[in-house]
Amino acid sequence: AAAGRRRCRSARRPRMFVFGGRSSDAAFVNSLERYDPSTNEWEEEAVAPMLTARRCVRTAVLNGKLYSAGGQNEADLATFNAVERYDLATKSWEAVAPMATPHEAEARFYPTAAVRRGRPEARPQPRLPQLGRAV
Repeated sequence: AAAGRRRCRSARRPRMFVFGGRSSDAAFVNSLERYDPSTNEWEEEAVAPMLTARRCVRTAVLNGKLYSAGGQNEADLATFNAVERYDLATKSWEAVAPMATPHEAEARFYPTAAVRRGRPEARPQPRLPQLGRAV
């Protein structure tokens, strides 16, 4: 940097969060796990579990808070309308106003960018499932 100029870098590192789901023994879980690509490690202890165990949950980020909405419960696989908000600063969940209509969602992760040796690569093309065909 030129003399007299300062660089400003964000203290935030990119992270990916995974909400709820089912464990290997088919039990519904309320975990919130965080992946840190800079260390290539998953962290579960660093964040609090959701208030409700669920799968097929919808998620969003708004104003620096994570939202977990709807999903299915374990008792009867019913879809429900509960919404929880996670505060990254306090590492705590709270229930917020429920959705008017229950929802559930299935999620898949498709990469949208790649970097090799600090340089952008051609964007990977995800293979999306075709109806009636195995991927």
